[in-house]
Amino acid sequence: MNRRALLAAGGGLAVAAAISTAWALSGPSEEEVLGLRKLGPAADFTLADEKGGTVTLSDLRGKVVLVNFMFTRCYDICPILTSKLAVIQDELGERFGRDVHFVSITVDPEYDRPDVLREFAEETGYNPDGWSFLTGETEEVRKAANAYGVFLARASDDYVNHSLLTTVVDREGIKRVQYLGEKFDHMELYADVASLIDGKRAGL
Repeated sequence: MNRRALLAAGGGLAVAAAISTAWALSGPSEEEVLGLRKLGPAADFTLADEKGGTVTLSDLRGKVVLVNFMFTRCYDICPILTSKLAVIQDELGERFGRDVHFVSITVDPEYDRPDVLREFAEETGYNPDGWSFLTGETEEVRKAANAYGVFLARASDDYVNHSLLTTVVDREGIKRVQYLGEKFDHMELYADVASLIDGKRAGL
């Protein structure tokens, strides 16, 4: 090995030793323990809920919040995702509502007014103490969707094409993980939510 390589190796070892020492003194960071990077602040929103009130993300500070986008006339991916969330709701037990809140925002606000969302939500078996179905003016909904990486386009009078991203926000309002599509393992999402509630991974 030439001198430059030796110096580089020596420098690398020194840096590694310093990092190891610092880690030993301070312990692992929350991101290292949970395996969930901080993706940046989650955008706030103010939208009408299915009960006739309003919900803002900042109202939910202190809870882990799951944000997804759907619409009630969807006949393919939205029902699959909503069913998965209903399973997670049940798995969370008493922590649901107390420590965790789900927010499902319609991408079809012209049709999905609060009464329509409430009927849909009740059919899913949702717990209103911890799950809000939201709507608003078209531009408000589009702004919220785009802020979470969701893009939408009306395909017909009764169908809206939209990307499917489910975002988990921690108690401090920071985005921690996003799930693409509807084919993910819902128990993996449950584990991510539970880890942010408990501050540790299962088995740690």
